[in-house]
This record gives sequence, C-alpha cells and structure tokens, in this order.
Amino acid sequence: MAYRGDARRRRAMGGRGRSSPPPSNTARVRTRAHRLLIMEVSALRDQLARMPTRGYIARAALGIIFSTSVVSTLLSWWLIAR
Repeated sequence: MAYRGDARRRRAMGGRGRSSPPPSNTARVRTRAHRLLIMEVSALRDQLARMPTRGYIARAALGIIFSTSVVSTLLSWWLIAR
C-alpha cells in the first residue's frame, strides 16, 4: 500500500519510479570503476599509437641488412686488394 508521501518523494527525486532506484554508493563505485577503465583503455590506445608500424620496422631491418652487406663487401675488397 502506497502512502501519500511516496508520490512527493518520487517527484523530489526527479520523477523516478520503482524501476530505477536512486543512485547509491555502489552506483558511484561502478561509475568510478568505469572511469578508471576508460582511462586505462585510452592510455593503452595511446601507447599502441606510439608503437612503430610493421612497415617502419621492415624498412629499418632492410636498411641494416643493406648497410651491413655494403660494409662487408667493401671490407672484403679492401682485404683482397691489399
């Protein structure tokens, strides 16, 4: 059985009925946890954005291989000519 004060209390709470209870401490904790989760995900996204791409790594590896082969070829030619 509903009392007269319930309708006034519901209006004061912003018109919330029985389907949505007023926010409690657990709701605030969930919201805080949700914010922390969003912050962690955005931090991970930023870290991934700063990681070099595969193409960049492949170019660097090919540059190292090419420069090493040139140096070793020049060194071998120099040793042969001596």
